[in-house]
Amino acid sequence: MKKSALFVALFLLNIAGLFAQNNGKSLPDGSYYSCTMHPKIHNDAPGSCPICGMDLVKIKPKKAKAKPKPALPAEVSAKEGENPPNPPPEMPKPMPEMKKDTVVFEKTKAVEPPAPKVEILLKPKKTGPPRTIRYDLYVRDTTVNFTGKNAKAMAINGQIPAPTLEFTEGDSAVIYVHNQLKTPTSMHWHGIILPNQFDGVSYLTTAPILPNSTHLFTFPIVQNGTYWYHSHDLMEQIGLYGALIIHKKADDPTIRTADKQPEHVVLLSEWSNENPVQTNRRLHV
Repeated sequence: MKKSALFVALFLLNIAGLFAQNNGKSLPDGSYYSCTMHPKIHNDAPGSCPICGMDLVKIKPKKAKAKPKPALPAEVSAKEGENPPNPPPEMPKPMPEMKKDTVVFEKTKAVEPPAPKVEILLKPKKTGPPRTIRYDLYVRDTTVNFTGKNAKAMAINGQIPAPTLEFTEGDSAVIYVHNQLKTPTSMHWHGIILPNQFDGVSYLTTAPILPNSTHLFTFPIVQNGTYWYHSHDLMEQIGLYGALIIHKKADDPTIRTADKQPEHVVLLSEWSNENPVQTNRRLHV
């Protein structure tokens, strides 16, 4: 019991000494001395921390931030030399009452831009006296031997390749295709600008040419260059193809370019004794 009483007495003395050094006073400017480790220490004179023994550090009070001044009402006029107060924002006007039959918005119709003008030149350019060039093409079965073995083929006017068709820019082409086969055929003018119904692709632009029938192709020549014509039914592989030459206009309208200098046409092609249907199938495997 004596030891316990002695311990309590020493504890109370220690607490009393602590409060004796921590007087809670401040200097006139509001600053005070405190311990960085024990900020509860608050003294008006320098010294050491009663808890840890570290020197007390002078602490300056933080300045309070000035509160913003309230905005002046619109009725208060500015003094001389001061900026006038900002006027209060205008309140939005109330919307008028809407009647049931009032139309607020109307749907605007979309205005499509005007379509560009596309001119398809199907008339001959200005040139000398117009000419009409006619060809008759007879499509027949034949037999050839290009590989040392006879093979079935098709020829135009008995020729493989077919006859070369020549025109001059500004001419009008009139071509009769006489189908003397036992199957339908077709004739496509590759790369030529012409009316769609004379393009010659079976079941797409032109009806097929039936057996023992004749089909007339007629169109203006509005270009120049080297082209070719051929069947569009897998028959070009066995003979139905030929060159198509269109000469430029002459400087003198009375003189044709084709009559100025001789020309020679070289047409390169391949040949296979295989059935064209089988060849086409192999190309798509």
